[in-house]
Amino acid sequence: MLCSIVNNPYIVAAHEAHGKSNQRRRPVGRKVISTDEAPAPVATYSQAVRSGPVVAVAGQVGVAPSGEVVGPGVAEQTDRALRNVEAILVAAGLTMGDALRVDCFLADLSDLAEFNRAYAAWFPREGPARTTVGARLAPGLRVQVAVLAVAPS
Repeated sequence: MLCSIVNNPYIVAAHEAHGKSNQRRRPVGRKVISTDEAPAPVATYSQAVRSGPVVAVAGQVGVAPSGEVVGPGVAEQTDRALRNVEAILVAAGLTMGDALRVDCFLADLSDLAEFNRAYAAWFPREGPARTTVGARLAPGLRVQVAVLAVAPS
């Protein structure tokens, strides 16, 4: 039913008449950020995207730029994931201090205390807003971290 509505020539004509279109548009000022100092994407996504002062960093995991998973523990993987985030932010002209929000995903929530200790080394005081949830991650991975940062004005 949805396909017939979307492809209905009367609906398409009405949307076009009102300046709407079902064509995908890129946000104004969108810039892809990438660096060799973090692992290359393994699918169709960017390491980060910048629009104006806002930089969205894709989820980073405990994988070195070479593609190798670091240590089996959550502390090593957290440190590596945040090093990757830092490298991407630097490529965008920002620092970790510009992080506004951090979304954290743990393969096992019993690792939360160890994760918190490793995370605190990166954000010792007045850190960004943070959400931490349990999630199923790829085999061997213990943590994933995604960041939203804003350049200072």
